Amino acid sequence: MLPAIVGRAASRERSVFLAAIAIAALGIAVLAAAMSSLTGILIALVIFFAAFNVLEAKLPALVSRAAPREATGSATGVYSSVQFLGTFFGAAAGGVIAQHAGALAVLAVCLGATMLWLAAAWNMGEFVAAPPEGLRT
Repeated sequence: MLPAIVGRAASRERSVFLAAIAIAALGIAVLAAAMSSLTGILIALVIFFAAFNVLEAKLPALVSRAAPREATGSATGVYSSVQFLGTFFGAAAGGVIAQHAGALAVLAVCLGATMLWLAAAWNMGEFVAAPPEGLRT
């Protein structure tokens, strides 16, 4: 995971970001396919959380770079708040789906949401780093 966050791979940020989303989707799909096998579950969790940890490091960095310098604190605060609200509502929705349709349906919804995220991210274009401090206008 570390090479995806720093070093040469970090210079290909869009590719790493898209790959991490796709690998998270792969982890969800493997989990859905291997729910009855402890080994399969462990493999799926390793795949998913490897991608998750890359995204956990990349997303706040992208937010802080995309925000204007004077609004970086506000942008990261909003990001953090939305992240925790998403955790709450995602868990609540997952519980409702699991109660009415089962665990496999939860994974199907998660996989669908991840694929929508991948499609949206695919159309975002290249991530451009903010210019150095002296070059800002």
